[in-house]
Amino acid sequence: SYSTTGAINSVIRGSSLTASMINQTKGTLTMKNITINGNNVTAKDSILTSQSTVTIESGTTIKNAKNSTGDAGGIFIAESGKLTMNGGSVSNNIGGGTGGIVVYGTLTINSGDILNNTGGGVGGVAVIGNVTIKNVNIKGNKATSEASTGGMYVGGSGSIFNIYGGNITGNTGTADTLTQLNEIVEQHGDRVITNDYTMSPTFSHNSNYYKLVSALDNNKAISIQNDSNCNVSSGNCNVWLWSYTGDNTQKWGIGLESVINGKTYYKFYNVLSSDSCMDVFDNATANSTNVQQYRCNSTDGQRFYLESAGSGYYYIKHKTSNKCVDISSALTDNGTNIQIYTCNQSNAQKWKFVSVSA
Repeated sequence: SYSTTGAINSVIRGSSLTASMINQTKGTLTMKNITINGNNVTAKDSILTSQSTVTIESGTTIKNAKNSTGDAGGIFIAESGKLTMNGGSVSNNIGGGTGGIVVYGTLTINSGDILNNTGGGVGGVAVIGNVTIKNVNIKGNKATSEASTGGMYVGGSGSIFNIYGGNITGNTGTADTLTQLNEIVEQHGDRVITNDYTMSPTFSHNSNYYKLVSALDNNKAISIQNDSNCNVSSGNCNVWLWSYTGDNTQKWGIGLESVINGKTYYKFYNVLSSDSCMDVFDNATANSTNVQQYRCNSTDGQRFYLESAGSGYYYIKHKTSNKCVDISSALTDNGTNIQIYTCNQSNAQKWKFVSVSA
C-alpha cells in the first residue's frame, strides 16, 4: 500500500515519456492532495493505469493527458481493478477512446468532478462493469466520433448503475440526431437504479422502441396526430390517444437525457420523426397543458422522469411541473387529447412500455 499524502504534491509528464505515468499492478494506491499533470504530451497510455485498487481523495487532480490512440486519457482500470473517488477531479484529458476514465471493474464515486474531457467514443466516463455514484459532477465533456456519448457510458452484460445524487449534464456527443438525444448518459446495462425508482430492463433509445399503452385500455396507445393538422417534418404535431395499429406514429424511442441531483430524465422521440420529441407546450405547468410533438431541444419541456405505478405501469412525469402525462377526462375514444395533470394515481396516468419492432 502506498499513499502520496504528505509525500509528493505534483508530478508532470516529461516530453519523452509516452507510457503511463503511474502503472499499478498490485496493492492499493491512495492519492490525496496531488496533481498528476500529463502536460499535453502525446502519449500511448493513460496517465494512470491500474490492475488493482485505486482511491482518489480530495485535493487530487489528474489532468492534461493526450492519449490519442489508447483506451483512456486520464485513468484506465483493468477488469481486476477498482476505482473509488472520494473527491478530486479528472479534467481536460484527451483519449482516443475515452477522455476521462475507463473502468472495466468497479467504479464508486462518493464525490468528485469529471470535467472537460474529450474522447473519440466517450467524453467523460466509460464503465464496463458496475457503478455506484453518490455525488459527482460530470460536465463539459465531449465525444467526437460517430455513435459517441459525451458524458457517461455504462455497458456490459449484467452491469448495474446505481446513482443517488450529483449532476451529469452539459456534455456533448457529435453523432447523428438519435445519439444527440442520448449524449449525456447512455446505459446498456441490465438495470438502472436511482434514488427515485428501479427499472428493468433499461430503456435505451438506440436499440429499442416501445408502444406506450394506457392502463385504461391496453389496445390504446400514445400516438402522433398525423393528419392535415400536423406537419411531421417541422416537428409540430399534437399527441393523442389512438387504437394501436403498429403505425410509426405510435412507436417511441426513449433516451436517457440527463441525471440531475440523482434523478434520471428521459426524452421520448417518435419513430416517424426521430429529431422531434414529446414536448409539454411552452414548458407550462398548468393542469390540462397540451402534450405535443416538437423539435428536440434542451428545454425542460422535453424532460420526463418515471415512477413505478405497479403491475408494470409507470407514471411519466414532466420535470418542471412534476405533473403526470394524462388522458383528458379519462376517456378512451380515439382522438382523446394527451395533457399533463396533477398526479392522482388514476389509470388515466398509468402507462406500460411494450417493446415493438422499428
